[in-house]
Amino acid sequence: MDVAVDEPDAGPAERIERFVADGYPRLVRAVAAYCGDRAAAEDAVQEAMAKAWDRLERGVEIEALDRWTAVVAFNAVRSRFRRLRREDLTAELVPVDDGVADGHPDPDGALLAAVRTLPHRQRVSVLLVYYLDLSVREAAEVMSVSEGTVKNALFRARQSLAVRLTSVNGHGDPHGHR
Repeated sequence: MDVAVDEPDAGPAERIERFVADGYPRLVRAVAAYCGDRAAAEDAVQEAMAKAWDRLERGVEIEALDRWTAVVAFNAVRSRFRRLRREDLTAELVPVDDGVADGHPDPDGALLAAVRTLPHRQRVSVLLVYYLDLSVREAAEVMSVSEGTVKNALFRARQSLAVRLTSVNGHGDPHGHR
């Protein structure tokens, strides 16, 4: 996510302000793409930011605020939906965003819809690496898995997305050959 929030001399307020300006919108979109619920994503990211603020105010160092906040936000939304399932409640999922993610058009929402159908590990890998621009190493740290696991998940996700998206756009060959 390469957000300039981790300058050692910056105080907690300044680090949070920079994150809000530079990383907050992207993280909300990524979490919303993960869970399909924009409001839940905003709640999760805000919860993560509040936890970060509390830790920083207490003097607990957060080495990479953007990655730490991503981990906490993904965990928060996952916990929320687990809790809803346990309580046997159903949440109405709404479409995410306007189909444009950081300059990458997805006008009919087909890409995000296809990403949402991926298994959990593949979906998170795709969102962290391709949507939030984390390196494979950083994504592995966020997910608490090896780099090889992330690479494998990305490989399988690309294969699945190629098949799903070619069936959506009507081309028979996932590589765009006719």
